[in-house]
Amino acid sequence: MNYSILFSFVVVLFFTACDGARIYETNLDTDEDNWKAQDTLKFEFEVEDNNIPYRLSYNVRYKNDYPFYNLFTKYIIKDSSGKVLTTPALPEDMYLFDVKTGKPYGTGLGDIYDHRISFLKEYKFPYAGKYKLQVLQYMRDQPLPGIVSFGVRVEKANQ
Repeated sequence: MNYSILFSFVVVLFFTACDGARIYETNLDTDEDNWKAQDTLKFEFEVEDNNIPYRLSYNVRYKNDYPFYNLFTKYIIKDSSGKVLTTPALPEDMYLFDVKTGKPYGTGLGDIYDHRISFLKEYKFPYAGKYKLQVLQYMRDQPLPGIVSFGVRVEKANQ
């Protein structure tokens, strides 16, 4: 029996089971590490308890040669009927690199970095049920090179 495979499986199960705050997390790969403006990323999740606040975060995986220090995005949260619940008036600016030093934020392996950025820190959903979140990028260069994947994480804010 291959004990290294069994051990790896047990470790993965242990770490994923210990994340009690997370209710949803999905990452979507971009086409050839290019995020096109017309590619709206869509995420669907369910909220069981609307009496507690939630933290919503982006998971950005990007290459060290990403040509900018920032990334402009805009999100739209809809309920199960398609009614828009919240969206920022302007695209939001998130930093992937330190402006002065050029050092990438997040953790990296080789030339790829992962960075989690909260965009709603204590959001209360109006009712229990299914929700849809759409994310669009608002950068000038099209397609936007160097974005490997982009995801969303929804977790209980107080844990």
